[in-house]
Amino acid sequence: MSDKEVVRYEKALAEYNITPEKVREMAKEYESLHVVPDDIKSYKAVHAAKMVLTRVRTGVDKRRKELGVDAYAWIKTKDGAAKDLLEPIIPLEDRFKAELSAEDARIEKIETDRVQAIRDKIEEIKNYPIKNINNREASLINALINQLFCLEITPEEYQEFKAEAIQEKEDALALLSQQHADRIKFEQEEAVRKAESERLEKVRKEQEAEAARLKVIADEQEAARKAQEMEARKEREAIEEEKIKIQAEKDKIEATKKTEQDRKAMAAFEKEALEKARIRAEQEAKEEAVRKESARIAKEEAEKAEHIRKTALAPDKVKLIAYVDALYWLDFPALKDDKAKEILNNVRNRLTKIRKGVKDAVGRL
Repeated sequence: MSDKEVVRYEKALAEYNITPEKVREMAKEYESLHVVPDDIKSYKAVHAAKMVLTRVRTGVDKRRKELGVDAYAWIKTKDGAAKDLLEPIIPLEDRFKAELSAEDARIEKIETDRVQAIRDKIEEIKNYPIKNINNREASLINALINQLFCLEITPEEYQEFKAEAIQEKEDALALLSQQHADRIKFEQEEAVRKAESERLEKVRKEQEAEAARLKVIADEQEAARKAQEMEARKEREAIEEEKIKIQAEKDKIEATKKTEQDRKAMAAFEKEALEKARIRAEQEAKEEAVRKESARIAKEEAEKAEHIRKTALAPDKVKLIAYVDALYWLDFPALKDDKAKEILNNVRNRLTKIRKGVKDAVGRL
């Protein structure tokens, strides 16, 4: 560089109101500064140094723009002087920016993680009712309520979100309490349904056992009836054989009778034989009547058992109507005394009113 150029360069430097020596001293002073994580003192020192360097750089640049000279050589010299002047501090400023940005990012991440951790805890409180998504038993829901109730919301743990956490806890407890009440109601209703189902099953089994017992009785009576019919048939066949014998004997007597005595003997014999036949017929008729009565009673018992079974399974309103109808259709006794007949008529009229009243009440169920 010529002497003239040196003079021009030094003149250009002088225009920026700061010397290269001052810049180098500043760079040397700040060179040892570094941002230490979690050290606010080092952060503030680096930040303050960066601000000084930034002011120097922007001040030089501003002064460069203010010194507007037409001479091309002077402008070139002025810009070069500004570049040389700032060269020691620009890398240092860039390093400070990078370290401060890294520390800001680290601190921001710590804050974000802190807030997210609290948010996760609040979300867990909100999700307490969801833990009961499968409609657990009332005792398990109560355990969730106790667990959430005992959860302490402290300012150290939830910090500025304490009020929100308390509100979420109260909302979750309210929802769980409602779930608990609904579950208790369901379990009570389920217990009633189960008890009724067990009662109906017991009634069904008892009715089946009674029907089986009546069937055994009916089968036995049917077998007895068939045996009696067989015996009666044999007796009838025996009577027929006896009649044939009588007729043969009669024919024989008729053919051989010679005297009036023989005819009387024949008449006596026929009378005796016919009397025996009459007695056998009466006995057979009595036995047949007994068999028919037994069959009728067995049939009535079976029908009664079937009616009891169907009535037990019917709804309550049907049972009430069946009961009052049974009272209403009871056979009334035949009375002779007028006062007794009047009392019986009053009973009949009252039963009619009771029957109508019960049916009207059942219709409103």
